[in-house]
Amino acid sequence: DGFFVSHSPELELSGQAPATATVAVEVNGQAADWIVPEARWRARVALRRGLNRLLVHALDTSGNVIARQHTEVWHGDAPSRPLGQRLTRTTRWTAARPLLVAKSLVVPAGVTLTVDPGATICFGPKGRLLVEGRLLAEGDAQQRIQFLRTPGTAGAWGGVGFSGSAGDNRLAHVDFHHTGSYALAVTNSVVTLDHVQWHGTRTNLIWFQDASLTVRDCVFPGLSHSEHVRGIGIRDGGELVFARNRFGTTSGYNDIMDVSGGKRPEPILQLYGNEFLGGGDDGLDLDGMDAHIDGNTFRGFHKRNTTSSISAAVATGRHGEQASDLTVVRNVFHDNDHHILLKQGGRLEAANNTFYGGTLGAIAFDEPLRELEMPRGARLTGNIFSGNKADLIHLKPLWLEQNWVWLHVFDSIIRKTHDWLGERNLDTDPIFTNAPRDVRLQPGSPAIDTGPNGLDMGAHVPGGASISGEPRTPTRETGAVLTVGGPGITHYRYRVNDGPLGGEHPVADPIPLAELTPGEIVVSVIGKNSAGAWQPLGQATRSRPWTVAPNYSRLLINEVLAWSSADALDAVELLND
Repeated sequence: DGFFVSHSPELELSGQAPATATVAVEVNGQAADWIVPEARWRARVALRRGLNRLLVHALDTSGNVIARQHTEVWHGDAPSRPLGQRLTRTTRWTAARPLLVAKSLVVPAGVTLTVDPGATICFGPKGRLLVEGRLLAEGDAQQRIQFLRTPGTAGAWGGVGFSGSAGDNRLAHVDFHHTGSYALAVTNSVVTLDHVQWHGTRTNLIWFQDASLTVRDCVFPGLSHSEHVRGIGIRDGGELVFARNRFGTTSGYNDIMDVSGGKRPEPILQLYGNEFLGGGDDGLDLDGMDAHIDGNTFRGFHKRNTTSSISAAVATGRHGEQASDLTVVRNVFHDNDHHILLKQGGRLEAANNTFYGGTLGAIAFDEPLRELEMPRGARLTGNIFSGNKADLIHLKPLWLEQNWVWLHVFDSIIRKTHDWLGERNLDTDPIFTNAPRDVRLQPGSPAIDTGPNGLDMGAHVPGGASISGEPRTPTRETGAVLTVGGPGITHYRYRVNDGPLGGEHPVADPIPLAELTPGEIVVSVIGKNSAGAWQPLGQATRSRPWTVAPNYSRLLINEVLAWSSADALDAVELLND
């Protein structure tokens, strides 16, 4: 099964760590002996009965982890006495000894099953957990919960299913080993996954229908001819959120995520800060699903199948009569056949993305080998297109001439290839730091401070609201007008200094300030994105401060006219400000 076995309840470990930077080593959060001259460490570790995950961290002078490694050690006998097939009361599974689920075990409605940190739960080939009540399996970084097949057996086990479970089901710091297809199946239930990992499986991982699903800080392995996430529909009042996850590759005619059935103003798909490592078809296949896609990285999506479709990191489509409306902001795309495929009535709002190295094209508006409905249109603001074979591809000029498809492009670095509506665009080198490894902007880049509302162009800008229009400081003016924007931000609320937070306003409306009191002024703004999610008040965007001084006065050289003609006098205009 890929782990070590120890018959002793205590284990002595040793190893090496980076000699020049390491000042301490920890094993599962406990200090190890660090032998500086040899750059070696050693530690004695107590083992629980069951599967122990031992995590070794090398730390620098600031306490940062500079190297890490883990190993898994089984201690004690494998469980042989199976649990029943139905819980009759609220139950707690502890880490005292491993437990065995030989057949399908039901957690009925009204019953809560709690799994303690460090617990080991073994499953036979027919073993499965079906939750109709509530499951709380919450480990921690040093004591992860282990769900695995019984040691010494072969094949997969049936995973965990949720059906009609309206309680707050939580799985945190859990390892799934050798699961069968769809290790997690969620139907009309509420589930949160936090720091979950899968091991020893190459098949589908999550399936859902009409679910509320939140997935944070999880690691999805590479799969073979399978999809990591597949589902349709979001539960009423629920959410579908993926944040800070890492998705391994898949192969063949399969997507990383294939989901449908969420339309504004109801809950939609939200993705924040995820990393997608590639595949043979699409990264996100969103048919009839609206989405807010913010701060992710997509790379390595290249067609590896014989179908007539094309491959893209993000693709729209129809599900029944429903098309897809996507808001795509602050993402980095590189080394994909196409970064975005817009088709079948789809609409795209793309702001402050970096589109680099599209081997066939950055944004495709059609699939040339298929008879498909054209998209509705795209608005592109503050984006950087660089190093792509084509920036916009499969977009017929007739579609734009006849207004069948609309295209608006503002404040972007892009090659002018179509007759679009827009201004303040550049066709130039953005001057990246070290593309494709590092597409941050170097000093002197033409993309700095030239994006929407005074931000930079490209993906490396702050999330949330942006503010512009602050007066010079000091000023004797007691009023000001500020403009609020931000990638993907549709509405905002604001307060002045420590005053109350005001009501909701669309970003099209500026902030009018009048009768400001003398002293320093700071305006704090929180933004609401296209999915309806508010920027936390504790992370509010603060304006540049300025000082109102009613008695302040200064003399400025406002304008200089020199050598306008051979017989004209030079002129200097002074302003009493």
